[in-house]
Amino acid sequence: MLTGVDADAAKEVMRAYVREHFTPLHEFAYYDSESESGYAWPEVDLDEELQGAFSDVYPTELINEVATEMFLTYGLWGVEDYGRDED
Repeated sequence: MLTGVDADAAKEVMRAYVREHFTPLHEFAYYDSESESGYAWPEVDLDEELQGAFSDVYPTELINEVATEMFLTYGLWGVEDYGRDED
């Protein structure tokens, strides 16, 4: 088991990070039957993104668990950025 890590709190921190930085593709991307993912927008690898953000803080197994859970619950994720500059 994890030593020194509140797994529930860590999972919520990572879930919040995913929701803040990414959006499920089905919420904004058009369907594209020729795309490998099925969407006309690139997907992000949640496990890779979470590893990059949290590997120095949380165990790999916990990060993998959150990435898998977010994928199974919401499907593929992407960055909802249409090239607009933020003011």
